[in-house]
Amino acid sequence: MTIQDLGSIGELIAAVATVGTLIYLAFQIRASTAASRAESVRTVAQTSASYMTSIIESPDVARVFLAGLTRDSDISPEDGVRFDFLMAQIVSLESAAFEEARLGVGDAARLDERATAVTAFLVTPGGRRWWNHYADQYGPEFRQSYQSRIDVAERAAQQSAAAESAHA
Repeated sequence: MTIQDLGSIGELIAAVATVGTLIYLAFQIRASTAASRAESVRTVAQTSASYMTSIIESPDVARVFLAGLTRDSDISPEDGVRFDFLMAQIVSLESAAFEEARLGVGDAARLDERATAVTAFLVTPGGRRWWNHYADQYGPEFRQSYQSRIDVAERAAQQSAAAESAHA
């Protein structure tokens, strides 16, 4: 066996080792991506739970939230600010989840379910006022997605109201 033969065997071993390393790295990247997605889902769930818990556990926060959504005429300026911050917390969470899904890290399937719930808040009188005032603070893709959802929900509500009045 010549030195050239030994060199060829060494190159073959190096090539096999390189392929093995690439396969190992592919598995590691896949595992890391799965872990990132799981962490994203967990973080969104925990953050959602925090604002939901504040509404559930505090009658005062629940009152402010309902008054803000309906935009009661007797809502105080302080409660109006509290409502605005609560809506910002909810919508900012959705914006972050939207961005994670867009980047392929978040759970896109759950995003649609969550968007339906948040859109229900945004089509109320107070939610609509809030969206019109603060939507420009969010990214264009998120704004466009939610504006489309709001438009569809409002058209459906108008059609439903028209159908009800036709039957009355």
